[in-house]
Amino acid sequence: AQSMDACRELMMRLVWGKSQGQLRDSWNPERLSAKAEVARAHQKKVEKAPAPAPVQASPDAATVKESAAYWNKRKAAEGIEVDRGPLCRIKALRAHVPTEAMEMRMRKGDTLVVKRDELDGEPGWIFATKGGDAGYVPRACLVG
Repeated sequence: AQSMDACRELMMRLVWGKSQGQLRDSWNPERLSAKAEVARAHQKKVEKAPAPAPVQASPDAATVKESAAYWNKRKAAEGIEVDRGPLCRIKALRAHVPTEAMEMRMRKGDTLVVKRDELDGEPGWIFATKGGDAGYVPRACLVG
């Protein structure tokens, strides 16, 4: 009888990877109902969890159409290809009235498309587009 128990134990470990005690516990009705309770509680949490918000582009990111227009107009204005980087939309903090042909008129609150890394840096001029217009604007009118 003892060798039969040892044989049964070995077979359960080989077939199910469990000892006889573990196998018996896994089929214990009380233990099964406790597992079912945990599973039901988890399911309720999953059902109550809000659906993740759809991924949206950053509100200041330029659209594909805006990007294409920006790069075309910039190449036309400068006559050379410029290192392309991420573009963004930014609201003008102040108005600007152009004094040269290469400058662009803008009003306070206008939304412009600019190259993001050109917003950082020393005071100066950066290329911007607004609708069908394009030209240079003072950086100081865009960042505070």
